[in-house]
Amino acid sequence: MRRSKEQMYPLVASYERGDVSKQDLCQEQKLQEGTFWYWVRKYRSEQEGGFIELVDSEVTDIGIEVILGEGVVRFSRRPPANYLRELLLG
Repeated sequence: MRRSKEQMYPLVASYERGDVSKQDLCQEQKLQEGTFWYWVRKYRSEQEGGFIELVDSEVTDIGIEVILGEGVVRFSRRPPANYLRELLLG
């Protein structure tokens, strides 16, 4: 069954907020994993302001955590901004 953006974006937004897991969403909506990731990529590509500017005074060296889908990358110190950008866009 073909699904529209109007049907899928609210579901993807719910996943992005952490309200539902990928597995539960796919099972409840009878989605193939590839279809799910297609809509996640499409949704993310249309979001405005994907990056926010951090001023040095707002960031300390207590560490940083980057959530990438279902994975988490932790740094003990703040990495260079260009490295984070490459990691996220990679």
